Amino acid sequence: MILSRNCYINSPKRIARFPRRSYIEKSLLNPPVILALPTIRAAALAGRIKWRYHALLRAHQRGITRAQALQVLRTGETIERRPRAKPYPRCLLMAMVEPHRPLYVAVAYDRGRDYLHVITVHWLDPRKLEDPWTRK
Repeated sequence: MILSRNCYINSPKRIARFPRRSYIEKSLLNPPVILALPTIRAAALAGRIKWRYHALLRAHQRGITRAQALQVLRTGETIERRPRAKPYPRCLLMAMVEPHRPLYVAVAYDRGRDYLHVITVHWLDPRKLEDPWTRK
């Protein structure tokens, strides 16, 4: 049997078409996971953090230390949430690490293992953000 792009199953005897699920059916089957600040802070304080290679590379390029990123995880506020992101729900946190210089940390949360994944870190980019709290 071969599963094609149109959701047909080709077999020697018959061709059956499976109906596609609507957006509402998908949302009922896979409810979004809301990533709460207390959950992020608890994992950060317990040290359950996995630093992705990309985050470490960008932090080095941008002159950001792990201590500064940890400060954002412990004291930052949520700017953006992506509860349906795959494989884990994600959010963007922001805190003023230096005076008048906000630092952003993108994290994903693995609820099964109770770990935070730091995806990337960056300073305020005026081309992408109007002010520290609003995207363009």
